[in-house]
Amino acid sequence: MYFLLFLFLAAAAAVFIKGIRIVRPTQRGYIETLGKTARYAEPGFHWIIPMIQSMYLVMVSEQTVFLGPMLVTTEDNVTVGVSAQVTFQVKAEPDSVSAALYHAEDYIEQLLNVSKEAIRDCIGARPLERVISRKERLSKELSGLLQEKAGRWGVSILDADVSDLDLPRELREIIHRAASAEFLRKAADGASLAVQIKATGEKAAEIIRAEGMMQAKILAAEGEAEAQRILKG
Repeated sequence: MYFLLFLFLAAAAAVFIKGIRIVRPTQRGYIETLGKTARYAEPGFHWIIPMIQSMYLVMVSEQTVFLGPMLVTTEDNVTVGVSAQVTFQVKAEPDSVSAALYHAEDYIEQLLNVSKEAIRDCIGARPLERVISRKERLSKELSGLLQEKAGRWGVSILDADVSDLDLPRELREIIHRAASAEFLRKAADGASLAVQIKATGEKAAEIIRAEGMMQAKILAAEGEAEAQRILKG
């Protein structure tokens, strides 16, 4: 009798322990009963019926995914390597968590796919010069496109940044030569200015020396005249 009671209590304890679920503050989720949504799971202690109920969780803290380098062709048919990063967050509310769980098999994988597509769309619609010179505007447009596509999964895009552009080697050499030429031009202009400043300074010094010598002669002449006057007096 006592043995059976012990077995029953041990089995009950095992079932209870197996059904314990803890939801962290960075998580939200849903509990399903036999495949049907039962209730929203907020942070804290939860208990589910083993083998009948299941809990599915979603991270609601900020997350960042990195893309690339991926090859993209610009409007003027230049192929560049693009690296980007996207920071996003699933909103900590029932509708958003439900969308992240049930509107996509894997919302992060889906976000990666639409991010690659959005990068191709943004860069492919611009010539290379605008891609290089307007990266900030490009990142802003990318963020808007992603928010439009990822919103249906309860995802909020916090930031999208085109972090790196890898240009073809020939193009890098051209840009390097152009930058070197510009540097040398500025250096030459600086040297010319330095020479002008030096020449101006030397001229000013000569004028000051000449004026000093003239003033000294005047003072000497006045002193000599005063001395003659005293002697005659």
